[in-house]
Amino acid sequence: MNLYFKNIGMINEASLDINKLTIIAGQNDSGKSTVVKVLYSITHNILDFEKISRFTKRVVIANNLKEIIKTLVLNKLWKEEIYGDNYDVLNEESIMGRNTDYDKLLGIKNIIQELWSGNTNIFNELKHSIIHKWKSNDASIFIEEIDRLMNYNQELQKIALSQTFNLEFSHQINNLFIKQPAKVKLTIDETCFLDCDIENNIVSKVSHLKKIHSNDIAYIAWPYIFEDSLFRPKIQYIGLNNRERNLFSKMDKAYSLFKDEDYLQMGLIEDKKKKIEKKINENMGGVLKYSEKNNSLVLKKNGEEILIFNVSMGIESFILLNILLKIDFFKENNILIIDAPEVYLHPKWQIEYAKIITNLAKEFDIKIIVTTHSPYMVKAFKKFSEEEKMTDNTNFYLMKKEGNISNVKNVNFNLEEIYSELGSTFE
Repeated sequence: MNLYFKNIGMINEASLDINKLTIIAGQNDSGKSTVVKVLYSITHNILDFEKISRFTKRVVIANNLKEIIKTLVLNKLWKEEIYGDNYDVLNEESIMGRNTDYDKLLGIKNIIQELWSGNTNIFNELKHSIIHKWKSNDASIFIEEIDRLMNYNQELQKIALSQTFNLEFSHQINNLFIKQPAKVKLTIDETCFLDCDIENNIVSKVSHLKKIHSNDIAYIAWPYIFEDSLFRPKIQYIGLNNRERNLFSKMDKAYSLFKDEDYLQMGLIEDKKKKIEKKINENMGGVLKYSEKNNSLVLKKNGEEILIFNVSMGIESFILLNILLKIDFFKENNILIIDAPEVYLHPKWQIEYAKIITNLAKEFDIKIIVTTHSPYMVKAFKKFSEEEKMTDNTNFYLMKKEGNISNVKNVNFNLEEIYSELGSTFE
């Protein structure tokens, strides 16, 4: 898998071969998170494109229909015979109100459903009235937008990708210092799965969008997700970005599965899982369990039950790996991204964590990408990849910032460049 992009964030140009284990090292503010956020954005979009596109389609159609209705009502073009009694409640004050219930007043929900299901009759009637009967140029603009969406699949792809990128980069995916269009390209085994251009933070062109041979992806950026996940109503997920929502959903799954001890035991019959879980438990100093008394996940340690959000963040880092293992995340072609795990780990645990990650990459046919600014972790990954005969399946990259621009370099054969960059603080 090769990820290529240009003029994204502060990164001028980058080409990374995503191996079974890929380590991206660099100082703070060198663009490491940018790389993995781009990778997550496009793989998540491709994996869930059908779901994302359905949602995007509904949102865009709904927004345009609402604008059509506003335009027609305010210009006194909307006719009573179209919606009968509903017309009586429509006026300038109600239509411009913040809490206007368009679905209830005008039946937009029905129109959206009809369009979504492929039945365009009701939309064509509205379109004909706007263009030929009422001759509303203002409303015609929104009709054209819906037409484009209904008849041009690439338009939907562009909108969906733009929304995905904007959730991650807050409408600042284009390089602010290089006033040039951006490009993102994903290639697997010489086959292009995505090629897109981005201008003014909006995807302007999409080609070669294909479904990749992967089932799931997870992005770990912080371990204290436990403080929110188990007690966060699903409705509150709305304010989260895609990677946060994705990880929360996995925590929800874990919470349910841990209640079923028989299921967990069945899922842990493989020796390679038992071996890795044992190592994780050693570092946690206990065993992860569901507690009926506390109605929560707990770390059972020396006969006592500790709520997982009361343990150290370092232990929570290992708990996350344990949970992913038990919900059977480590399946063929899945992707795990871990952003700066050393933040909550002292040097000894950084080494232990790197060992577990290397074992996971070796034992399962997955891809793991780790960003780090710790020389301890880099040295540990080098040591364990050699011990586990993973050198051919491990890539090391260095992110180096020069002024406002950052560049990416493969340093597989010269890790001293990483150590020099990360260990130069006291020179």
